[in-house]
Parts: sequence; structure tokens; C-alpha cells
Amino acid sequence: MVEQRQNRESVWSLARSWVPWFLILVCLMTVSWTSFVFWVEVTQFDHQSRAQLVISAINKSGPASPLIFLMAILAVSAVDSLEGTIVVTKRYLDNKLVEPVRRRLREEGASEERKRWQAWNKRRIEAESRGESFDEPPPDPSSTDVAD
Repeated sequence: MVEQRQNRESVWSLARSWVPWFLILVCLMTVSWTSFVFWVEVTQFDHQSRAQLVISAINKSGPASPLIFLMAILAVSAVDSLEGTIVVTKRYLDNKLVEPVRRRLREEGASEERKRWQAWNKRRIEAESRGESFDEPPPDPSSTDVAD
């Protein structure tokens, strides 16, 4: 039998990288909720034995398990979406604000480099026309001085 892949994604699926965070969040929320219910049982109700106290706390905290699961999925999905939004916003701002500045600085740098080479070449041609030797090295790319 040929394996067929579905074109659908489960609404309940999480990105693989978020699964550990989801599990940690479920554990933390479950322990927190169960501790709160246990505290309420200890402070608000009178139980005849510790066993009854534990059973009562577990019975009262258990129905919240699906809600805890759902809240963990929503929280992780919200953070995942927020992360995507941040990446998209960063790219947009980078293209809109930063890249024009980079382009302008590159153009200015190229213009300065061209001026240095033109000045050097002018001095070389003038020296040749006077019959003098020209020993000046060509402009250093790492230098930012503009010679006239």
C-alpha cells in the first residue's frame, strides 16, 4: 500500500522546537493549580484524614487538566506567533530604514575611493608630463584620506 500524505495540518500541532516549552508549561501549570487547590482544601475545609485531603484535592484539581493543556497550547502558539511577528518586523524595518543608510554609506565610500584614485592618477600624469619619476604608491584601500 502506498503511503499518502495529508495536505492538512492539525490545529493542535506545535512547531517541534516548541514542544519542550509546551511540556514544561503544562507541568508548571498543573503543579501550580494542584498546589492552589490543595492549599484551599487545607485552609477552607475540614478533612478527617490526610488521605481524604489528598483525594479531595486531586478530585477538585483534575477537571482543570484539559483547560491547562489548552492554555499551554495557546500560550506557546502565541509566543511562536509573536516571534514570527518580531522577525517580520525586523526585516521590514531593516529594509526600510537601515538598508538605505548602508547603501548611501557604501556609495559615499566608493565616491571617496574614486576621488583618491583620480587624485593619485592626476599626480602621476602630471609627473610623467614633466618627465619626473613617480614613486608614490597607489591609494591604500584601508585609508580614508583624500589627497588633492
